[in-house]
Amino acid sequence: MVRNPSIVGYKEAFFEDATSCLCIVMEFLDDGDLYQKIVKYQKENRKMDEEQIWRIFIEMVRALRALHARNILHRDLKSANVFL
Repeated sequence: MVRNPSIVGYKEAFFEDATSCLCIVMEFLDDGDLYQKIVKYQKENRKMDEEQIWRIFIEMVRALRALHARNILHRDLKSANVFL
């Protein structure tokens, strides 16, 4: 268990036989993920504020530091896995 304000809370996981899928239940974050935000800005032909980029980056680093302090390695770090 990792409790940290920079990491989305994990609730439970289960395997769904009908679809052969692993389902992971986590806390709800209502601003989507970083990939969605990047695509949205690209479609609107806009650029993100530098301050917003730094805030997201700093939260990512804090989350990784919390994981690494517990000897946990995130093996799928990508924009679609950065929840906002």
